[in-house]
Amino acid sequence: EITKVYPLDAVFDSPEDVPEDIKINKRYSASSNWTVQEVVESVKQDFGSIDILVHSLANGPEVVSKPLLETSRKGYLAAISASSYSFVSLLKHFVPIMNPGYGGGMSSAKAAL
Repeated sequence: EITKVYPLDAVFDSPEDVPEDIKINKRYSASSNWTVQEVVESVKQDFGSIDILVHSLANGPEVVSKPLLETSRKGYLAAISASSYSFVSLLKHFVPIMNPGYGGGMSSAKAAL
């Protein structure tokens, strides 16, 4: 059962990372607390701690809007950065509120695949 869904843009670790043009973008202006740091704070406030964290996201406007062979290096690297580094960022921020002893794991190199 899903208890709650939090809006999240994993490209931004904290509110300080968000450029002004993004803050005023209509996609974001209707919601708040959508950076990784803010989502962790919301989860902690709502649940205290968590047992698991599932990383299942991908991002890259260019790589989904063009045929593969038309993808630029810049577009590809932006997609990999958002999709893979978000795993590292989520762990960095969520580990302090995760209950110990559940095992599991993944390397950032594996996350990139």
